[in-house]
Amino acid sequence: AYLSALPAGVQLFSLFAANPPLVDLVAEIMGNAPQLSEWLQRNPSCLDAVLSADFFDEVATPDTLKADLDHALSQANDIEDVLELTRRWAYEHKFQVGTQVLRGVTDGRRAGPVLTAIADVSIIALWQAIEAEFIRLHGRVEGGGVALLAMGKLGGGELAHRSDLDLIFLYEHAPDASGSDGPKSLVPGLYFTRLAQRLITGITARTAEGRLYELDMRLRPSGDKGPIATRLDGFEQYHRESAWTWEQMALTRARVVTAPDG
Repeated sequence: AYLSALPAGVQLFSLFAANPPLVDLVAEIMGNAPQLSEWLQRNPSCLDAVLSADFFDEVATPDTLKADLDHALSQANDIEDVLELTRRWAYEHKFQVGTQVLRGVTDGRRAGPVLTAIADVSIIALWQAIEAEFIRLHGRVEGGGVALLAMGKLGGGELAHRSDLDLIFLYEHAPDASGSDGPKSLVPGLYFTRLAQRLITGITARTAEGRLYELDMRLRPSGDKGPIATRLDGFEQYHRESAWTWEQMALTRARVVTAPDG
């Protein structure tokens, strides 16, 4: 099934012939790690990374990961390229961490912060590209900005390979702002809701490289019935007056992934 799913032109057997230990690794992945095997089918270039001398070394720091993704995205010509390249980059790095766990080089406890850093770097890169494209179309709202709040395992730095991402979108703008200043102006509430939806789609859409992550938005105020993006003062009021105890407990793991400067 793995071989039949590979794209035409992949010289897998030549790779195996030149690197016999690679056959054992692929067999181990096929037999013991279904999710890694799925990633390998979608992105055979992951095997090239295995051959690098540092593949089983400790995965890079968040700053190094960011620089690496920035370099990969320098090849992007449009937002579609950003979506594909970010997915490919994330899968390759998650594959590296998963293989290290499989081989006992690391364990789940140490892998959690690394998988979280990969998610953070991916989310921020997508957000910056999507926001820039959105601003080009709709302009900016005076005094406006959005913070992405990580919750759950993402907020606690404990992601596993099958974890979804718990995110909350919080926005603010000047009290007298009536709309954005772009060619397709939007009133503030609609502006930030649509901007948040663009990122949700960018993360969850299934492209040729697959889906980046599953998202869980149920920790936002009022859960599935609440707005996708919440104004900051409304978020504060909700937690002062209406939140359940478990919702307030969930805030103990909250962490800002990215927010406007200042």
